[in-house]
This record gives sequence, structure tokens and C-alpha cells, in this order.
Amino acid sequence: MQQGKSKRAFLKNLLRYFGFPLVAAAVMMIAFFALQSQIVGAIRKGTYQILEDTVRQQTNTLDRYVELITLRVQLIANYDSDTGPNTLVESLRTELQGDAEIVEIGYANLMGDLLNSDRTRMNVRAEDWFLRSLNGETVVTTSEVNKDSGMRDVLVSAHVDTHTGVRGVLFATLSNQNFSKQLNTLAYEGAAKSFVCDATGKVLFVEKGMTLVKVGDPINTFINNQVLGKEVTIDQLKEKVRQDQIATFRIRSSDQVYYAACEKLDAYDWYVFSVVSSDTADVIARQVSSYHMAMLCIILLIGVSMAAQAYGHERETVKTLEADKDLLRQSTQNYQLISQLSDEVFFLIKLDTGEISFNDSFVDMFGCQPPACKIDNMDHCTNFFFEQDWQVFASLINQLRAGDAEARAELRMIDVRGIVHWKRVEIFSVFDQDKQAVQLVGKIVDIHRQKQSMQRLIRQADSDPLTGLLNRGAMERNIKAYLTGEGLGGRHALIMLDFDNFKTVNDTLGHAKGDHLLVSFANGMRRLFRSGDYLSRIGGDEYMAFIKNASDDGVALDKAEALREEMAGLSRKIGIPVSISVGIAVYNRDGESFEKLYKAADEALYHVKRSGKDAISFFSTLSEPMQHSAAQTQEDDGDNHSVLDGMDDDETENQ
Repeated sequence: MQQGKSKRAFLKNLLRYFGFPLVAAAVMMIAFFALQSQIVGAIRKGTYQILEDTVRQQTNTLDRYVELITLRVQLIANYDSDTGPNTLVESLRTELQGDAEIVEIGYANLMGDLLNSDRTRMNVRAEDWFLRSLNGETVVTTSEVNKDSGMRDVLVSAHVDTHTGVRGVLFATLSNQNFSKQLNTLAYEGAAKSFVCDATGKVLFVEKGMTLVKVGDPINTFINNQVLGKEVTIDQLKEKVRQDQIATFRIRSSDQVYYAACEKLDAYDWYVFSVVSSDTADVIARQVSSYHMAMLCIILLIGVSMAAQAYGHERETVKTLEADKDLLRQSTQNYQLISQLSDEVFFLIKLDTGEISFNDSFVDMFGCQPPACKIDNMDHCTNFFFEQDWQVFASLINQLRAGDAEARAELRMIDVRGIVHWKRVEIFSVFDQDKQAVQLVGKIVDIHRQKQSMQRLIRQADSDPLTGLLNRGAMERNIKAYLTGEGLGGRHALIMLDFDNFKTVNDTLGHAKGDHLLVSFANGMRRLFRSGDYLSRIGGDEYMAFIKNASDDGVALDKAEALREEMAGLSRKIGIPVSISVGIAVYNRDGESFEKLYKAADEALYHVKRSGKDAISFFSTLSEPMQHSAAQTQEDDGDNHSVLDGMDDDETENQ
């Protein structure tokens, strides 16, 4: 009897001292596993966000590349339309050969006959791309499977319509590798890969290193309802993509799980995919799980130790546990947000004190120790921002203090060496139990390389590939923008010049020497003109210069004379007499728009060409009959573009 009472007392004391800790431990385990599930879900959401950004970047890069190729084909088809099929084909070949691996280039007349082509077939009248381009459409489509490479190449075709009414189609077929090379996925340190398929589900382009698919594979072999599981169906993915949204999903292939994102490239009916394996993407999730398990074990040990103490300390122990629990909740929330961010510079802002603290990556990015800053006193931080961009950062802080959950912006920052880099700043709010923001957590990401890539593509599209000067289209856009903006009402000069006897250089020394002369003259122009002036090679041996704020005619005349001396020096070096003819028009005396200035300078140059060449002429010095004669002669020759195009004795094939 007494023994039974002792057992009951023991059990009662055991329950008294360890019952609550055991119940608390069970609750903590449930809470931790639930929280862990939320963190894993949030990390997976971050993975999908990274893949969305990645596939969007790959889509934009591929779109810009195809647009650049298409623009070049259109430019050749439009501006060289009267030069004949052979010149059109060779001009396009020269334009593309430096940037793309060309499979074939050709020209088809109105009946579909291939007059100048690398193709063995002699008629393309039945081809869909030919019929569409003949109706004025610029077409980008995939060709038949290349027998040599086993891949589908890409064909670009454009309508050619001469001033005499002759119509045809200029086309170029580019190697599949040109487009595969544009896929360069940087996410997850290059472990993520991308590929592209067409509307029929055939894989077109594959990034180097991609092992999941290869060119020519049907996409439904790897992405179907069986491998997608229960989260989403193929029909749901298709509907999302058709609505111009980025579709994200998981697939299982060969006992391996992959995360993927897909975006449609509407212009060409292509679908771009970016994929990363779970082994790579879930590293952070696994680390978080191990950390939480360790934290759970530590908390359980602390609970057991506290329960073993005397009953007199029980109440204080409970209070300590409650306080620790609140701290743990905030720490876990902070860690959850930080886990969603990349491994760039992190910073923490305490809203109660306003202090801003940075992690150790600040030293690597900016080359110095983090400054001591407060959100209400940014004096020590403004030196790290370019000009007034610190105000953009301050506006993000104010936006979050007003109640927003997150904010982001792109701005320029300066490192310790004074080098300016573009950064993307992302900031998130941390809320307490009352839904009040207590901290701000953010990161600084270097996006300077992406900005430079975008600017480089723009420069390539606006530059003449041989000389590096502005091409014709870019020159016209710049002058028009200047005359309608900063230069409106000023006095400026447009100089047009053309080589005399340049054909002899090509015929005697070869086109390589001719190209060298074109480049050397372009370099001389750069030395003679100011950096703010516009310089352009508008044709084979035709150049144009625009002088801003030319105070009088003497400024333009001095530059023209200097250009003649430059050519004289180059002519002596090659041993062949080559000179230049120069025509000058002044804004706004000779015209108030680019078109009128161009026509005036062209007529002045025409006058020099017809009067013996190797001279300089201002449009304002021409007599009215001469101006009329020049314009009339252009009409008689059927040339609605430039009188320079009619100078047969100085024509050149240099592009």
C-alpha cells in the first residue's frame, strides 16, 4: 500500500517538474516543423523568383540578338536595294560575318528564282517565308534540319523593293550555334542552364553544359503530367504562358528533381526555359533545416535543465522561456528574410535607434569598412552614392516606414577608389506581433555588368562595324534629337564628303588596303573633331560630320581643309592619289531640319564632284540654277536618296 503511494507521488512530482517542459517541447517541435515548412516554401519561392529573373534575362538577350540580326538584314535590304542582287548578298555577308556564323545567304527575285545564293535549290517560290517577305514582312523562322550539324538553323528574310519597281527577297540562314551561344545563365554560379523550343515542342537551342535536353528533342519527353506531379498540369502551364506570364514548375527526371521557369518569346513563337536541379537550389533549405534541428535540440536541453532546478525558480524560468521564445521568433523571421536574398551585401536597420549595420561583404564590394550611419543622419553614407542617388535610397526607407512590406530600386554607388557601379537595392520590413515594423533587412546587388551588356548592345547596333563611327541610322537619329532639343536655334554645320579615285585603291592594292584606308581616315576624323561632335560613315567611302555650335563658316571650312590634308597624307603613304570632295550646309541658314541640311550638303558635294572634285563647297555659295540642276539631275537618274550614289567612277564594294 505504502509502495503504491510512493509510486503515485513519484509520478506526480515527475509530472509536476517535467510535465510542462514535455508539453512545451512537443509544442515547440510542432511549431518548429511548421516554421521549417514555411521557410522551405519561402526559399522555394525565392528559387522560382531567381529562375523568373533568369528566364526573363535570357529571353531579353535572345530577343535583342535576333532583333539586331533582323535590323541588319532590313538595313541592307532598304539602303542597298538599288545596287543589284550580287552587291546585296555580299553586303549582307560582310555585315554579318563578324558577329554570326553564316550557313547561307541569297537573293530571290519576284518568281522565287535564286539569282545569288549559297543554296543548291534554285527556286523558293513555294517557301512560306519567301511569300511573306515578298508581301513586305521581315520573317524570322527556323529552317530545315542542317544535314551537316543535325540542327535547325535560323533564317531571316526581308523584302527588297528598288526605286525602279524590281522586287525580291534578301535572306540569310544563320547557324544554330549563334543562338545557342546567346544563352548564358549566371544564376546559381552558372549551375542553372537554359534552352529554347518552338511552338511544336522541338528543342531549338541549348546552352552549353545543358544535359537534361539536346537539340531536336521533343519537350514533352521531359515535361508532361507524369513528371509534373499534383502541383500543376500541362494545360495550366500552357494557359499561363499564353497569357504572357512566366510559368514556374517542378519536374522529376531520372530520380532527380528540377525547378524550371518558362517564358514565351512572342515575336518568334519560341519558348525559353531556365532549369536548375534541386541539388543546387535546395542547398540553403537543407542548411536551414539542420540549423533549426540544432536550435531545437539546444532549446530542449535548456528546457530540461531548467525543469531540473528547484520549484522556487519555476516562475522565473517560465518568464525567461517566454522571453527567449519571443527573441527566437524575431530571429527566425529575420533569418527567413535573409535566406531569400542572395549572398551580396546585407544590411540591417533598427527602426527604434535608426542605426544601419552591414555584413562583412561590404568590405569586398566597396573596399573599406562600413560607415556608421543612421537613417535620420546620412552624412557618413552619402559619399558612397553617386551625385544625388542617395535620395533614392532615402525614399525607399521612407516608403517602408510608411507601412510598405518591401521596396527596391536601381541606383549608382561609388567604391573607395571612386569607381561608379550600378547597384540594385532591395529592402524588406520585419514586423512584430502587432504588425508593426521593428527592423528593415536589405541587400545591395551589383548589376553593373548587366548594365554594361545592355549599353554594349546599343553601341553595336549604332556603330559602323568597320570604322567604329556612327552608322547612317544612328547619325540621323542623333542629329534630329539635337536639333529639336539642346541645339534648337543654334548655329551648326553638316559636312558631307566622298573619296575621289578610291576605286583605284581597291583595284590596285586590294580591298584589304582599301579597308585600311577607310579606317585610317576615320581615325583621323576622331582626332580632328571634338568629342561632342557627331561623326559617321554613311556608305562605302562616304562620310558625314556634324559640328555643334559652329560660330561661323570658317570653323567648318578649317575642319574640311584639315580633312583634305589628312587624306593627302594617307594618299602619300599608299602611293595612289586619293582626295576628297566636300559639301557643307549650315543650320539654320541652309535648312531647319536634318532632311533639308542633308539635301543641301549633298547638292554642295554634287557641285564639287561635277566641277573637278578635290574641293570644298558651301551650299550657300551655289547659284540657284546650279542647285536646281543638281536636284533635277537626281530626278533624271532615278536616285531619290543621294547624288553620291550616282558617282560611278568612285563606287566601292568596301562595306
